[in-house]
Amino acid sequence: MAIKIRVLQHKKKDLGGKWYGKVVSTGEVTTQELAKSISHSNSVTEADVLAVIKAMTEEMRRQMQMGKTIVLDDFGRFHLTVKSDLVDRKEDYNMKKHVKKITAVR
Repeated sequence: MAIKIRVLQHKKKDLGGKWYGKVVSTGEVTTQELAKSISHSNSVTEADVLAVIKAMTEEMRRQMQMGKTIVLDDFGRFHLTVKSDLVDRKEDYNMKKHVKKITAVR
C-alpha cells in the first residue's frame, strides 16, 4: 500500500504561503492488533508479544527520561523534544515556567 500525502499551504505569513506535504493517516493500529498480527506470522504467542512490547515501551520511556536517544534498527530514532516559551536573555529562562510540553518524537 502506498503512503498518501496531501499538499497544504503553510498558514504562517513569515513562510510566504509556501506549500508542503503532509502524510494522511489511513487509520490506527493498537498494540493489541500489532501483537495479534505478529503472533500469526511466527511461533510466538500474542501474550508474549504483548509482554515484550509493554516492556520495550517502558524501557524506551525510562531511557529517554535519562536523555538517551533510542535507535531501533530499520525503524527509526526516538528522542524527547521540548516546546518552550522564548525569552530574551539566557539567565531569564526558567524550566518550570517556560517549558510547556515534553514529547517523544521519531
